[in-house]
Amino acid sequence: RGRGRRVEFCCHSSKQTSSGGDGGSEAAGAAAAGTAGTAAAMSIESDHVNLLVYRYLQESGFQHSSFTFAQESGIASSSIANVKIPAGSLIAHLQRALNYVQAEVNLTEDGLPADVEDLETIEALTLIESVQPEVCEQRRQQLRARLRETAFNQNSSWNEGEAENTMEVDMEISADKVKILKGHQHEVTACTWNPCFELLASASGDSTSRIWSFEDGLQGEAVVLRHFSSEGEESKDVTTLDWSPDGMHLATGSYDGAARVWSKAGELLKRLSGHSGPIFSLKWNRTGELLVTSSVDCTAVVWDISTGQSKQTFAFHTAPCLDVDWQSTTRFASCSTDRTIYICEIGNTIPIKNFKGHEDEVNSVKWDTSGRYLASCSDDCTAKTWSMDRDTALVTLRHTDKIFSLKWGPHRD
Repeated sequence: RGRGRRVEFCCHSSKQTSSGGDGGSEAAGAAAAGTAGTAAAMSIESDHVNLLVYRYLQESGFQHSSFTFAQESGIASSSIANVKIPAGSLIAHLQRALNYVQAEVNLTEDGLPADVEDLETIEALTLIESVQPEVCEQRRQQLRARLRETAFNQNSSWNEGEAENTMEVDMEISADKVKILKGHQHEVTACTWNPCFELLASASGDSTSRIWSFEDGLQGEAVVLRHFSSEGEESKDVTTLDWSPDGMHLATGSYDGAARVWSKAGELLKRLSGHSGPIFSLKWNRTGELLVTSSVDCTAVVWDISTGQSKQTFAFHTAPCLDVDWQSTTRFASCSTDRTIYICEIGNTIPIKNFKGHEDEVNSVKWDTSGRYLASCSDDCTAKTWSMDRDTALVTLRHTDKIFSLKWGPHRD
């Protein structure tokens, strides 16, 4: 019956600890504590709550109910039975509590109050909704999705005036500052700079990759990485390559369905076999511990580089998987000629998200540096941007021909 119960908690001016671990609660609690000025112990006793409920019943005209409640709760014989409290105290305190919860919901990811215009599309909480954590979290996510969409539109908008002021500039580079790298016997299919060292890696249809060194200027000395099959025969085209984040290892993918990991000096360290068709793309995760590969066999495979073994195979696509890109250390996007994009996470046997909207093969996917937005391009002559908060594209950009690759510009505040 709620007699004699007492709950104590403390607010400190320096920091409020939230049992739910929610950043909004912590920020709001800290603000409240700062208003109090000094650390103070506060308490909620059942008799106090019962008195507020009793007075509310009286004020609302529920005489019989208030009499019964007073007897059963013991408020009639309590030491605070004759304490004078203003009319409407319970409603006033509930309104303050509702405002407090709404303020928590209205905080941005940085812990700051959201702008009024961003709140216009978010429905305000009712009293009952304010005590339902799942509803509060839903409103909070709706607001933050709105904020992310607004920020994206502001950063990516390029008005007609800016476009008109953009023009091509011819720039001539003197011959002494140009180095032509010769050595491959067939077409060069890909090249990429090492993120930490003066090295350039290239891939070719001649079954080799080359690591070109520029440690001594534009000398361009090359180490040849020859790709052989498990039987020792010369392999097929090298289709893709990627340096590890620390620049110490190079991963290459080939038409023979195998990925290979090399040292930056050109030593073969691992041969990753598991695909039944050519590899089209591969990417290191941010820690350099995992490598994901995509193949014409419709699968993406995550490899544990320390063991050289497959960690998980993702067989979600119904047609060749053309590209992959990591969002985090455990989550990546894959795209395919089946026109779909899947968001995959290690440990999950089904996609955590599926983007559909392209009308032809999706050739490439790239996450922005924050991991909030995904860009894709397609044979349907469009590039699209996506967010995990929505099922449809945020922005669609149209070209007059097929788009095969794309890249995000440098981060801007």
